[in-house]
Amino acid sequence: EMTNKSNRPWKGKKKPVSTLNATKESKTSFAKRRERQKQLDVIKKLSNELKQESSKKKEQERKRLEALKLKKQEDSMKSVTVQVIKDNKKIKRMSKKQLVKSRIYLKGHLNTTGGAMDR
Repeated sequence: EMTNKSNRPWKGKKKPVSTLNATKESKTSFAKRRERQKQLDVIKKLSNELKQESSKKKEQERKRLEALKLKKQEDSMKSVTVQVIKDNKKIKRMSKKQLVKSRIYLKGHLNTTGGAMDR
């Protein structure tokens, strides 16, 4: 019966690492390694092509969405009714809240004080 210091029979005696036989890695021939490298190069090339194609599609989609957003903004600007206030006193009487909520034209110039359309 094989026991070790702790008297547990299911734990076999340990052998020193130096006495264990290390399995040698099987050497592949140079031609096989070259062929393997060529296969890996082909795979990498195909992978890069797929990545580039995917990134092109993403870029096109991003541009399309950006154009849609811009068109939507332009359309909403067309539908906005504008009241031109030429009297500065009237603007000075307005509260800051009113100025922020409405886009005010000051004598033909747009006062962008953070109205709803600026977002």
